[in-house]
Amino acid sequence: MEAQVTVAGNVGTTLEWREVGPSGGRAVFSLAHTPRVRRDGEWSDGETTWYRVTCWRRLAEHVRESVRSGQPVVVGGRLTTQRWQTRDGAPRQDFEIEAQWVAHDLRLGTTQFTKMQPRPVADEPQFESDYEAEQRADEQSAVRQAALDAPGEPPAVRDADGGQAVDADGVILDADDAPEADDRAARAA
Repeated sequence: MEAQVTVAGNVGTTLEWREVGPSGGRAVFSLAHTPRVRRDGEWSDGETTWYRVTCWRRLAEHVRESVRSGQPVVVGGRLTTQRWQTRDGAPRQDFEIEAQWVAHDLRLGTTQFTKMQPRPVADEPQFESDYEAEQRADEQSAVRQAALDAPGEPPAVRDADGGQAVDADGVILDADDAPEADDRAARAA
């Protein structure tokens, strides 16, 4: 299942951070959502649902700097569910949100906002989704592998997005070498 959702809850774990290339990283944390329910005329806490929240690139950097365990947040993004069974055969279900935005829940406290300076466009590619980012990386890898597999002199080729020229080892060539790289790639074809 996949749906767009907004979930309010408390950060339940210390943030996990992983660098992922030059355009940022990945931040992951658990989010606990406990609804208030009315039973027999009394309000009480309902059953807690746990979500694994994943943030990418610039959002991940901001979450790493801003969000701490125990803080109330509101998360919006794409919900996916994974159904599986334990070794005993008991059914289980995991919920994951690929976050598009994360904010402190201002119903429960205050926060201070600091606007970040925009990065140069070349520093952070703008992808529609992480799926497309993975596709781009796979295409670039395929181009590099094709260059390594070609017979004769290993040609230099351009990245899959038509950007920088790279040699067979994946080394980015200087701008002065780029036309020559195109000539070598044409000769090899």
